[in-house]
Amino acid sequence: MFDKVIGAILFASWANGMLFIVGGMQTYKYFANFPNDHWATKAAVWCAVSVDVVSIMANYAQAYLYMITHWGDLEYLFASVYWPMYLYVLTTGLSAFIVQNYLIFRYWRATKYAIVCVIIWFISATGLVGALLTLVVIIQSTSNEAARSTTSTMVIIWLVGATAADVALAIALVFQLRKMQSAFTATQSILHRLIRSAIQTGTITSVMAVITMVLFLADNESNVTLGFGYPLGRVYTITLLYNLNMRKEMRGAGISRTRDTSSGGGNGPHGHGPSGERGIGLESLGGIHIHRTAIVKIDDSDVHKAKTEIDQVSVRTQKEDKF
Repeated sequence: MFDKVIGAILFASWANGMLFIVGGMQTYKYFANFPNDHWATKAAVWCAVSVDVVSIMANYAQAYLYMITHWGDLEYLFASVYWPMYLYVLTTGLSAFIVQNYLIFRYWRATKYAIVCVIIWFISATGLVGALLTLVVIIQSTSNEAARSTTSTMVIIWLVGATAADVALAIALVFQLRKMQSAFTATQSILHRLIRSAIQTGTITSVMAVITMVLFLADNESNVTLGFGYPLGRVYTITLLYNLNMRKEMRGAGISRTRDTSSGGGNGPHGHGPSGERGIGLESLGGIHIHRTAIVKIDDSDVHKAKTEIDQVSVRTQKEDKF
């Protein structure tokens, strides 16, 4: 009995602590490497990290109350749901919503697919609403048993919404990346790497959310579900920071704010080789900046037209990349 009630909370505090350290290192790395990022990006990071701080404090407080202050007090353990649980539900729902909405916004900035973004946003918002409804129900419940027996539907809405938003974002990013082709082997390798990254980051949070939901529905009388539920918010924040910090690694691999040029490229503003290969600015997906390269066959009669089109695309992508 105590293993499922207290042991799960102890395990969650250990996992939370380790993930919080990883998140702290990633946060330092982000602010050290990208001090000039747009204020909205920094705000998203600060919000996610601040929510993490509140959540881990709630986890440690619950562990302390159960194992120190009220050790052996069975009435306290089973009589009601206490404030650390309120903060857990609220912060986990907010972490998912903050990270998902930032990635949705970046996807919109890169693709302008408003309908796709609106659909994913509503899915994400549904998850947040489910978390808030769960919070309201457990606050109003008169006992621990009543809270656990009446929150199943809300928990399903919450975690299914979060999972669906993660999967939808991963699919949208992979679809967009697969559409982007490059004549350069190195750039194509980067695109494949970004596709794997999008799948991996979306899969981790989705799997953890599903496990949390299944454990709760299978045994809602214990705290086993918290072993995966408490660290879930930290994983969302690490996902955000990982996507942001990946930009430095990508630039180190040859993806920078300069244009791709062919092996025989010139030194002009739109470097090109004998075959007429030209770089087309930057696009950003989920905070990751990558090159998009087009092959343009230029005849004498098309030189002016091709130059005009490429210059227009370059101006647009440079303006977008400022964000």
